[in-house]
Amino acid sequence: MSGLGETILVAGGLLAVGGGLRESWVLWRMRRSGVRADGVVLRHEVTGHNDGHATYAPVVAYDDEHGSRREFRSRLSGSGRKPAEGSRVRVVHLPGRPETARLDTLHYKVTTLSLLFGVGAVFLAVALYLW
Repeated sequence: MSGLGETILVAGGLLAVGGGLRESWVLWRMRRSGVRADGVVLRHEVTGHNDGHATYAPVVAYDDEHGSRREFRSRLSGSGRKPAEGSRVRVVHLPGRPETARLDTLHYKVTTLSLLFGVGAVFLAVALYLW
């Protein structure tokens, strides 16, 4: 592979690891001072297609710390419609910043960080192998 290919792999790996570090920082801040709320899954939106199968992300409604009704679509999507529509979920967001809302579950946290750090590690390992 050319030097350009390795450069692209390294850049992609560093961006993914940087995204993982940023997400770790946000999750730490949310654990420390985040506003927690009960939410409900309203529906699932199609976010893409993978091998002919649709991928879905839950859309969740919750009340922020001022009592305003908010909605957000989860950053994670998958082939199944989980959690089920109508189910209750925990939500967390930074104080005064409802646009930062995320699902407050171990599954969300582990999956998000694993994807970011995993992709970054694979890209960097392949670049190192090709170098």
